[in-house]
Amino acid sequence: MMVIRSKNKTAYLNALALADSSIGQIPADGAHASLKSITPFVDYMEKALSADISAMLESLSGDREIMWWYEGEIIRFSTTTPGRILRVLQSNPNASLSTISTILGISRSAIQKQVDNLAKKGYLARPECKKRGWIVCISNMEF
Repeated sequence: MMVIRSKNKTAYLNALALADSSIGQIPADGAHASLKSITPFVDYMEKALSADISAMLESLSGDREIMWWYEGEIIRFSTTTPGRILRVLQSNPNASLSTISTILGISRSAIQKQVDNLAKKGYLARPECKKRGWIVCISNMEF
């Protein structure tokens, strides 16, 4: 089984439509289609599966300090700082910027900049209707 991510939905539907245009829209026709007639769909699925397998293999051998998992994809940070911040917030979602700064030995302003960037990308979110606390929306690569 494969999951087609929302961001890839259009490409998936286009490949499916190309196959349908070759064999017809009736499901029974598709059941008897030749491999040649569904080539656009098979090619799309092959590329999607290869990309998923490559990402999984990379996650097993990559640097877990900078590699995280978000919406089915590997995210790589250029430094360990974002990951260190995320780990603090995973263990203490209500940690203040000052607390994170003290724990990590990084200036509060640098923490603020990193937290803003993480939130902007959707990796962090505030709990609904609250001004304090964080929800970490990205997962670390530890198995």
